[in-house]
Amino acid sequence: MKDFFLFVDTETSGLPKNWQAPYGSKSWPYVVQIAWIICSADGTELKRENHYIKNVNFKIQKSAQKTHQITAEFLEKNGEDKRSVMTKLAADLNQYRPLVVGHFIQLDIHMVNAAFFRLSMDNPIAELPRFCTMKASAKHVRNPYFNHLKLGRFYKTLFDKKAENLHNAINDAELAKEIFFELIARGEVTDQIIDDQLLDLKQNEADKDFKIYLWPFVLLGVILLLLIILLCYER
Repeated sequence: MKDFFLFVDTETSGLPKNWQAPYGSKSWPYVVQIAWIICSADGTELKRENHYIKNVNFKIQKSAQKTHQITAEFLEKNGEDKRSVMTKLAADLNQYRPLVVGHFIQLDIHMVNAAFFRLSMDNPIAELPRFCTMKASAKHVRNPYFNHLKLGRFYKTLFDKKAENLHNAINDAELAKEIFFELIARGEVTDQIIDDQLLDLKQNEADKDFKIYLWPFVLLGVILLLLIILLCYER
């Protein structure tokens, strides 16, 4: 088990349009709020950060605003400089070298990656291990139509009480923290389980990279086939 855990959550200006797109493209939304909590292996909280990002070049989609209630006017008054916030996150990632934990961590990692990329900053989170509490919820699903539980539902399942103020990054990071340590206490998170989930994640990323790399050759093959058919038809 790692010596430190960092629980992270982001609220965004919308949802990704294309999960395979480069981070510099318009397919990726922007972070409007980011929060993280750092704990030692025994669960002692060492620090927490909660930041809203000043809106300088993006528009918050109505669907996203309806979910997290963060408006452009709120960010104008409460938002901080994005580079300053991401510099703080980078410093904590480099200092603690933690296991990065979140609920649907895939989205949060992508959003952090995109933020670092747009700022042309070094990205320490890319090389750190991560663990998704949403994936860990699979064994607690009772409805055959679902594979995983949303954050609030998983919290209710584990603790038999309602999660309050969801879709606020610092509260969601706190819920992920409580869930993670509860799963450790139940023996549902171990070093082996963390390693297995990380291997699955790497395999999924490798499969996606392979598909992206392969598609030009598929397209070339289709073009060649069409040319052969055309030549045969002309004869």
